Amino acid sequence: MDAQEALRERLMTAFTEMLPTLRTRLKLSQAELGQRIGATRQTIHAIESRKRQLTWNMFLSLVFVFWSHPDTKPMLQLMEGFSEKLSQTLFGNHAVLEPSKSMLTQARTMINQMQSEEKSHGN
Repeated sequence: MDAQEALRERLMTAFTEMLPTLRTRLKLSQAELGQRIGATRQTIHAIESRKRQLTWNMFLSLVFVFWSHPDTKPMLQLMEGFSEKLSQTLFGNHAVLEPSKSMLTQARTMINQMQSEEKSHGN
């Protein structure tokens, strides 16, 4: 596996872990999210439950959905491996509009809270 493939794997793994949190943040059902990217509810469910691996094309489609929303963009920017260089490559000049430090802090707190809630509901 070369460096680019390894980066893709890390990004897709980190994104898969965050997907339920990102989707919940936008108050989207699995069916609604699937509809936005041309996938079924079952596909989104299988990815979130890690029964199906995320493809690079689906990853990009999902990233574009969440990047375009101010409530989830800061969460993506915190994702491991989602560097400024990568965001500029994917989104061009739109990546220059960076959230404030307070937005990033709020996003970190929100991610931690939502993941804790998800774990407590799973037990």
